Amino acid sequence: MHIWRLKRVRNPDVVCIERLEHFLHDAQRDGLVVLLAGLRPEFLSLLKRLGFPDWYPADRFFPEEDETWSATVRAVRRAYALLGDDNACPHCAGRAEAGRSADLYYLV
Repeated sequence: MHIWRLKRVRNPDVVCIERLEHFLHDAQRDGLVVLLAGLRPEFLSLLKRLGFPDWYPADRFFPEEDETWSATVRAVRRAYALLGDDNACPHCAGRAEAGRSADLYYLV
Protein backbone atom coordinates (compact mmCIF):
# COMPACT_ATOMS: atom_id res chain seq x y z
CA MET A 1 0.00 0.00 0.00
CA HIS A 2 1.37 3.38 -1.01
CA ILE A 3 0.00 6.88 -0.72
CA TRP A 4 1.38 9.45 -3.09
CA ARG A 5 0.82 13.01 -1.94
CA LEU A 6 0.57 15.09 -5.11
CA LYS A 7 -0.62 18.39 -3.68
CA ARG A 8 2.46 20.26 -4.90
CA VAL A 9 2.27 18.95 -8.47
CA ARG A 10 1.34 21.95 -10.55
CA ASN A 11 2.10 21.75 -14.26
CA PRO A 12 3.10 18.17 -14.99
CA ASP A 13 4.64 17.65 -18.40
CA VAL A 14 4.04 14.69 -20.67
CA VAL A 15 7.00 12.78 -19.22
CA CYS A 16 5.59 13.12 -15.69
CA ILE A 17 2.18 11.89 -16.80
CA GLU A 18 3.70 9.04 -18.79
CA ARG A 19 5.84 7.90 -15.83
CA LEU A 20 2.82 8.09 -13.52
CA GLU A 21 0.78 6.02 -15.96
CA HIS A 22 3.50 3.36 -16.29
CA PHE A 23 4.02 3.23 -12.54
CA LEU A 24 0.30 2.81 -11.82
CA HIS A 25 -0.05 0.09 -14.48
CA ASP A 26 2.97 -1.75 -13.05
CA ALA A 27 1.62 -1.37 -9.51
CA GLN A 28 -1.74 -2.81 -10.56
CA ARG A 29 -0.04 -5.70 -12.33
CA ASP A 30 1.94 -6.43 -9.15
CA GLY A 31 -1.14 -6.18 -6.92
CA LEU A 32 0.04 -2.97 -5.23
CA VAL A 33 -2.53 -0.37 -4.21
CA VAL A 34 -1.48 3.24 -4.77
CA LEU A 35 -3.70 6.03 -3.47
CA LEU A 36 -3.23 9.45 -5.06
CA ALA A 37 -3.80 12.16 -2.45
CA GLY A 38 -4.03 15.92 -2.70
CA LEU A 39 -4.83 16.13 -6.38
CA ARG A 40 -5.38 19.73 -7.40
CA PRO A 41 -8.52 20.29 -9.50
CA GLU A 42 -6.48 21.05 -12.64
CA PHE A 43 -4.35 17.92 -12.24
CA LEU A 44 -7.39 15.71 -11.59
CA SER A 45 -9.10 17.23 -14.62
CA LEU A 46 -6.05 16.42 -16.74
CA LEU A 47 -6.01 12.82 -15.53
CA LYS A 48 -9.71 12.52 -16.35
CA ARG A 49 -9.22 13.94 -19.85
CA LEU A 50 -6.40 11.45 -20.42
CA GLY A 51 -8.68 8.57 -19.40
CA PHE A 52 -7.00 7.51 -16.13
CA PRO A 53 -10.37 6.83 -14.42
CA ASP A 54 -11.21 4.44 -17.27
CA TRP A 55 -8.58 1.99 -16.03
CA TYR A 56 -7.59 3.17 -12.55
CA PRO A 57 -10.20 2.79 -9.76
CA ALA A 58 -11.93 6.04 -8.86
CA ASP A 59 -11.75 5.26 -5.13
CA ARG A 60 -7.96 5.69 -5.29
CA PHE A 61 -8.16 9.39 -6.21
CA PHE A 62 -8.33 11.85 -3.31
CA PRO A 63 -8.70 15.41 -4.60
CA GLU A 64 -7.73 18.34 -2.42
CA GLU A 65 -11.04 19.91 -1.47
CA ASP A 66 -12.29 22.29 1.19
CA GLU A 67 -13.39 19.64 3.65
CA THR A 68 -12.95 18.96 7.33
CA TRP A 69 -10.16 16.45 6.64
CA SER A 70 -7.40 16.87 4.10
CA ALA A 71 -7.05 14.58 1.12
CA THR A 72 -3.99 12.99 2.73
CA VAL A 73 -5.91 12.17 5.90
CA ARG A 74 -8.76 10.72 3.85
CA ALA A 75 -6.28 8.60 1.86
CA VAL A 76 -4.59 7.35 5.03
CA ARG A 77 -7.94 6.41 6.53
CA ARG A 78 -8.83 4.59 3.30
CA ALA A 79 -5.51 2.72 3.49
CA TYR A 80 -6.29 1.64 7.06
CA ALA A 81 -9.72 0.45 5.94
CA LEU A 82 -8.27 -1.49 3.00
CA LEU A 83 -5.63 -3.12 5.17
CA GLY A 84 -8.10 -4.03 7.90
CA ASP A 85 -6.88 -6.97 9.95
CA ASP A 86 -3.94 -7.47 7.57
CA ASN A 87 -2.26 -4.33 8.90
CA ALA A 88 1.05 -5.67 10.22
CA CYS A 89 2.59 -2.28 11.01
CA PRO A 90 3.67 -2.29 14.69
CA HIS A 91 2.96 1.45 14.89
CA CYS A 92 -0.57 1.22 13.46
CA ALA A 93 -2.01 -2.10 14.59
CA GLY A 94 -4.08 -1.65 17.70
CA ARG A 95 -3.36 2.07 17.84
CA ALA A 96 -6.62 2.83 19.66
CA GLU A 97 -6.12 -0.10 22.06
CA ALA A 98 -2.63 1.16 22.93
CA GLY A 99 -4.18 4.19 24.57
CA ARG A 100 -3.55 6.52 21.69
CA SER A 101 -6.09 9.14 20.82
CA ALA A 102 -8.89 8.03 18.51
CA ASP A 103 -8.21 11.27 16.61
CA LEU A 104 -4.77 10.01 15.57
CA TYR A 105 -5.00 9.37 11.89
CA TYR A 106 -1.45 8.45 10.96
CA LEU A 107 2.04 8.18 12.34
CA VAL A 108 5.13 9.42 10.52
